[in-house]
Amino acid sequence: MKIALSAGSTDHDHYANAKSMAEAMVHGDDAEVRVESFEGGALGCVVTGDRPPRIPLHVAAPDGSRLAIAGVPIAGSGGVTEILTRAVRQETRAAARTLSRLDGAFAAIHWAAANRTCSVVTDFLGVQPLYICHGEGLLLLASEVQGIAASGAVHIDMDPAGWGAFFCFGHALGDSTQLAGVRRVAPASILCYAPHSDRLEAETYWALDAISPRGSAQDLDSGTIKALLLQDVAAYSEYYSGGTLFFSGGYDSRLLLALLKESGLDVELLVVDHAGHFLGMEAKLAKRAAQNLGSADCRIVNPPDGFYNSADFLRYLAMNEVTSPALSLFISKVSQYVQPEMRAIWQGVGPGHVIRPPLGPPGGIERCFRCAST
Repeated sequence: MKIALSAGSTDHDHYANAKSMAEAMVHGDDAEVRVESFEGGALGCVVTGDRPPRIPLHVAAPDGSRLAIAGVPIAGSGGVTEILTRAVRQETRAAARTLSRLDGAFAAIHWAAANRTCSVVTDFLGVQPLYICHGEGLLLLASEVQGIAASGAVHIDMDPAGWGAFFCFGHALGDSTQLAGVRRVAPASILCYAPHSDRLEAETYWALDAISPRGSAQDLDSGTIKALLLQDVAAYSEYYSGGTLFFSGGYDSRLLLALLKESGLDVELLVVDHAGHFLGMEAKLAKRAAQNLGSADCRIVNPPDGFYNSADFLRYLAMNEVTSPALSLFISKVSQYVQPEMRAIWQGVGPGHVIRPPLGPPGGIERCFRCAST
């Protein structure tokens, strides 16, 4: 699920803002947009998929309080459902403290009707993206940058630092984005916002430097690590039972399948055979690993001819790359769709010059800098 929030003074049409933001984050036919108004704002959600999870991530309380979560939070004890049910009924700061107990990748927005304030909580590593724009009398939050741009409530201007980092490194640095005035909410953040006073407070509930590792890799207890992994498998299985595991011959796939087997969870295996890549070795290794782990239900599929020239592949790029900006696009496959009338800067800053990320092949943007300096 993706989330969007518009809150602040009554000078803004928060329902329209939240609706536009949510609709801009729809990238498939299986999505449903839901928008709810509250005093001083509106909350939008984009629900995807045809199999609702056992744990609802959009919760309401009898007094009108609301809680919406993007991502897949888990909990070590008590279960996610118990934590969400308690949090939605609490006042702002108590709800934020409760939500900060969650594990997994998530971003939560809570509206407390009792004290008419919002709280926002991100996971402790900041894996689940959430973007913020705070101006005079207006707070906007969205799972994607383009959601905030589509609100119609902010001036759209490019951020030179954000674009520079994007081109040079393939991703943003720190909390910057490609849109001026829009920032990514920091990891382990708790934000509290009062729409009636436009007061925004921020704090951090965890920091990496709080950990003081001692010892070496030889001191690690593999049994404890395995127990923690099995605990996470049990926590994630609260959402669904069964399902499909995208399987390969890699170590991570084998480890995950072994953990699922030990947890008593049966899943179907889906393997994509890349026949042109090392003579299809990926599928061969995956099939052998599945047999060794006792999984007979292994389906091997071949990508259809012309897939990389299809609309389905472009949809994949939009869902997987555009929503979380990165320069890991399959450029050679996309280039055929770039037409002159698009006026696109396709090869960096000039003909024949390609922008090169660190550790990339020789050439690239530094060639232009050398020419300019001489």
